[in-house]
Amino acid sequence: MKKHIFITLAVASGVLLSVTAFPQDVAIDYTKWSPSSPPCNIFGEAINVPATADGASSTILHLTTIGQPQLNTSPKEIRLACQYVNASSSLGTKYRIEYSFKAGYRYYITVNAAQLNSTTGTAEGVSLRLDMTNNGSGGTTACGGAQSISPNLSGNPSPFTFTNAAFDDRVFPYSSPLSSSYSTLEISAIPAQVSGSDNTIRIKNITIEETPPDISFTLAPATLNITCGSSTPQTFTVTNVHSTPGLGLRHITGASAPLPTAGSTTEIRHRQLFRHRPIP
Repeated sequence: MKKHIFITLAVASGVLLSVTAFPQDVAIDYTKWSPSSPPCNIFGEAINVPATADGASSTILHLTTIGQPQLNTSPKEIRLACQYVNASSSLGTKYRIEYSFKAGYRYYITVNAAQLNSTTGTAEGVSLRLDMTNNGSGGTTACGGAQSISPNLSGNPSPFTFTNAAFDDRVFPYSSPLSSSYSTLEISAIPAQVSGSDNTIRIKNITIEETPPDISFTLAPATLNITCGSSTPQTFTVTNVHSTPGLGLRHITGASAPLPTAGSTTEIRHRQLFRHRPIP
């Protein structure tokens, strides 16, 4: 009886993915920033602040959203004032920086900061809060100090509450992969909810460490039956699910034309047979 020979083409056997995902580190050092004629509200108008990205020179856009962030000249640092007025009124300061936070990635943000006062009682308890957002608003140029701000201290990670005036690295670990992408990071100074609380947060630098997600690819189709002798090229698509950077693709069947490696999607044309099985 005549038999037909079919080919089962296993894509995973024909493609070797050589992958390495590299984290990205971005650092903003306000102690080394010397803008010409800095205004009283240093981020009142959008301004690019020098930064480094993986050791290379870059800039990060800054913009005031609440109050009056100030660039203190000696010592060089950013200052964010805040004050408790009453149970229904808190004043604070907030600015934002533009950064592309990616869904599926993890982040470890460090702010080297201190509070200005170290007296006991009402001066203690000022909090530094970070929020990833997609908020494009802002741009107040007012120089009247702190303005109305929500005293909400919820969040993940939680805000950092100061207890002394010493500078130290304040860590904000986003240890779980982000469920959404964000375009901005808001930095807020929130007063202690105690009568007489009046303090200022001092910031020297901010570091953002980015960790790519676990490398993930989809193959379409994963398998394909081909009649023996068929010369029709078959196209398989390999998709880099998270657009993870630092990846290389090497074709090891030796049976097709050179393959493109740029981008998150690569088309692979196979003509080599991997295994066959007789069908009665």
